[in-house]
Amino acid sequence: MPRGWRDTDWADAASGFITAVGPESLFPTLVWIGALVLWLVPSTRTAGAWILLAWAVVNLVGGTISVLPLPILPFEPAQTVEHYAFHAFYAATQLPLIGATAIWISRRARARSGAPDRAR
Repeated sequence: MPRGWRDTDWADAASGFITAVGPESLFPTLVWIGALVLWLVPSTRTAGAWILLAWAVVNLVGGTISVLPLPILPFEPAQTVEHYAFHAFYAATQLPLIGATAIWISRRARARSGAPDRAR
């Protein structure tokens, strides 16, 4: 018997909500928000920058490792070219954040130590 619109719409909506508030989505979102809040408060900006840098590196490394054909990782169902392309895109989007936060932290450390800024 075919499913009616009520069955599929509610099931899809519930599935999307559960995915959005599940730990695999909620925890990373909370980390990003927490790091952003720390960055926006001047007295905690350095801590926010370090957390943003660390989290971007974790995402870059984790996204790279998760596509390697390691025997400890399940590949069910088989991964598609689009799936690997998304991992490459996601890794590429981490690079500007890694670069920007690393430069900011480096300049901040040099400014605190009194060393001249080589970028100027």
